[in-house]
This record gives sequence, structure tokens and C-alpha cells, in this order.
Amino acid sequence: MRGKARILTRAVLTAVHTLYESDADLYLDELVFWLTLHHNIAISVSALQENLQKAGLTRKLLQKIAVERDEELCQQWKDMLAGDDFFGDGLPFICIDETSKNECTYARRYGRAFSGERAELKDVFVHGDRYLLVAALSVEGYTAVEVVPGSFDSMDFL
Repeated sequence: MRGKARILTRAVLTAVHTLYESDADLYLDELVFWLTLHHNIAISVSALQENLQKAGLTRKLLQKIAVERDEELCQQWKDMLAGDDFFGDGLPFICIDETSKNECTYARRYGRAFSGERAELKDVFVHGDRYLLVAALSVEGYTAVEVVPGSFDSMDFL
């Protein structure tokens, strides 16, 4: 049995949206507790779920974004690729990529966001034993690969 769905006001829904923008991986019971503390609203989890769905707040797979990511540097890279800095058939172009692997994944997989928006989780990517892999790839194939426990410093990377 389910009780009558409680209609949340636009102000409360805006506050919930702001909360999910900063912390997209909240569980519904955590949101019920937050609503009780900050807005003096007693609502069941099922009624909250129904209200969030009607407001367009959907459950989605979280897109994990590294906290260490530098947005300005990424945009400079994209601008450089879109510009006239590269020419020819691509033979002199070598792509170097770095990735890491660890033994622990603790982050939640699902979060909530409004339709048309991504549910993002900013998280630190370093947990447990870490192995780092760097590979250089050209149009002719791999030119260099290196795997080390821990991390590279700048001299190892060069």
C-alpha cells in the first residue's frame, strides 16, 4: 500500500535540483532525510520517487569525471586540434595516452539528473595499488608502451 503522493513545491524542487547538481549520487532515503532537516517535509521514499519522476528528475548511470581534470587545459587542446596547427597526412602525429588501474572501486553507479542533463560524479581516481600505463600510438601502430607500479614522474614520462 502506498500513501497519497505529496506534491513538492517548485522552490523545494529547485533546491533538490541544486543538491543533485552538486551530489548526483544521493540515494532517495538520504534525500528524504535532507528534506526533513532542511525543509521540514515528511515524505515517503515512494512518494518522493513519484514526485521526482513527474518533475523530470530521472535515474541515470553516473558519468565519472576525474577531480584532477583541468577543464581549461582540455579546452586548449581541443582548440589546438580544431585550428590549423596540424597538416599533412598525419604520419608525424603521435598520440600518447596515460591510464591507470587500481584494485578498488567504491563509487556509486547510479545518480539522478533532469532529462537532457548528465548525472556526473566528480571523484578521485586513486584507490589501492595503482599501475600506470603509457602508450604512444601513431598511424603505423604502437611505437612505445611502458607499465609501472605507482606513478610516472616527468622524467620517466619523457
